[in-house]
Amino acid sequence: MSKCALRLSLTGMIVLATAIGAGPELARAGSTDPVLGVGAAVATAAGASAVLEVSGVWAFDDILQVVFPLNVVVSQGSTFARFPVGAAAESGTLAELTDGLAISEITLLEGSGAVDPDASLVRIEHHSMVLALPPIFTDGSLRVVLYVDLPFEDTFISNEVTASLSGITGGAP
Repeated sequence: MSKCALRLSLTGMIVLATAIGAGPELARAGSTDPVLGVGAAVATAAGASAVLEVSGVWAFDDILQVVFPLNVVVSQGSTFARFPVGAAAESGTLAELTDGLAISEITLLEGSGAVDPDASLVRIEHHSMVLALPPIFTDGSLRVVLYVDLPFEDTFISNEVTASLSGITGGAP
């Protein structure tokens, strides 16, 4: 066996021994803090409800490949609609939302809504999504925020943007 072949064989055995010795630690993937950001939100009235187009950044590849609990929250005062990607949208009221959503309020938010068949995540792409808002919102300002609550890790929340809604007919009182 030549010196070069012997050196390659030894190197291969060292790499293999290291991988075996490391066990599952070598195979376990690490995570990083997700990047969440809302760039803009544009609301368009559609009778008693509305369509909301949101642009920004979120972990799109993770959403498609793994269970990644991205949530979109649209609120107006204490009224909200929550859109968990991959699950049914909910709506409800939560007094704590009047000044925006804080990480400490997410558990309350998730326990305050009920499934709303009039709300849905219509489309999600790399940097845009379209939401069908339920007829619980009135003309005025809407707050839009994203959050991810990763089990055994942490909760991450995006910046908040506002969208102006006008032209609603026959919506919530």
